[in-house]
Amino acid sequence: MDREGFYVLDVDYIVERDRPILRLIGIKEDGSWVIEKLEGFSPYFYISIKKDYEDNLNNVLETIKRIVIRGREHTYKVLDARIEEHNFFGNRKKFIKIIVNIPQAVKQIREKIKEYDFYEDSFESDIPFYKRAIIDLKIPIGKKIKVENNRIVELGDEINPSKFEIIAFDIEVLPKQGIVPSVEDPIIALSLVSNKGWKKVLIAKSIKNDIKDSLKDIVEFCGSEKGVLLRFIKILKERKPLVLVGYNTDNFDFRCIKKRADHNKVNLDIGIGGKEVKFVKRGREMAAKILGTIHIDLFPFVSNILAPYLKTPIFTLDEVAQELVGEKKLTVDWEEIIEDWKIMKGQSLERFVEYSLRDSELTLKIANKILNLIFELSKILYLPPFDVARGSYGSFVEFYLLGEGI
Repeated sequence: MDREGFYVLDVDYIVERDRPILRLIGIKEDGSWVIEKLEGFSPYFYISIKKDYEDNLNNVLETIKRIVIRGREHTYKVLDARIEEHNFFGNRKKFIKIIVNIPQAVKQIREKIKEYDFYEDSFESDIPFYKRAIIDLKIPIGKKIKVENNRIVELGDEINPSKFEIIAFDIEVLPKQGIVPSVEDPIIALSLVSNKGWKKVLIAKSIKNDIKDSLKDIVEFCGSEKGVLLRFIKILKERKPLVLVGYNTDNFDFRCIKKRADHNKVNLDIGIGGKEVKFVKRGREMAAKILGTIHIDLFPFVSNILAPYLKTPIFTLDEVAQELVGEKKLTVDWEEIIEDWKIMKGQSLERFVEYSLRDSELTLKIANKILNLIFELSKILYLPPFDVARGSYGSFVEFYLLGEGI
């Protein structure tokens, strides 16, 4: 095994001096996260022009090359425009490849070109820049690489996610109205379960009562909701797991954590270099993304990819866990859990801790069944695991064909 290099697991970019810089994000054998930069790759798209202008291509190219749009934050400009031939519905067709200075310029320049009489149609202008870079540079997601002289060097090894730490998490909230939880509700507990054998329940209370020895290494009384959030952040910063996994965490847990963090004036700075969690569009939904640790929400993968192979038509954690791992959630009335939260000692404490841990334990067991599949698809499709977990069969086929140049 080559100890040099790192497993590349994600790609994004930053813009400096009106030029994009790609960032390859990955993990080393020792579990430390790393970012390597690549420069010189520019965004582009294609257009076709009307037949009446095909004999005047040089003038069209010169017109396109002169386009400059000055915005409030950036200047959008064309770096080059040239003719390329590609297969188009079984025939060879000429297109104009338009190379621009930054990813944001693609849309701006495309809309400007639509104003010209020679414009007919545009192509590949909706491909996100990081995906374009993965395709064109053949960035081997899930494989070990190093970057030398601004070039990717493959080192042969492929990642085995089970060798790294995977942490499952779940939150408990106190509904302000009725028993239906909302992302606006305060967090009263947060559970974490690791594939390395440890587990925690962070509780938003200060309790001085003695607790059973069996719970002492599990339960932490954090004093308040803010205390729970700060401890959660500290654990993730210290552990730097490969994967933080949950079930429906894009739509509920992380949305709630973000709202309550804002309420408590807490920064969710758990990414590399203290970068905060951000919400990005994936498909029709917003997904919580961390720079470094891969946040995997199992729910969209189960409902979009595994659904045809499951017997259950309902994709709740309880139903999916019963089918995949033969276990289910604890059968406890929510009113009892609220009472346990109020009492928080003796059997009430034990039952509350068991209830809080159960969802994280089930989530980790499901993850142990599914994560290898997500990572293998990632290698095959050249898509980051974060994207694979939120993809669909249609998006997989589209990206695969794009990468194969079909």
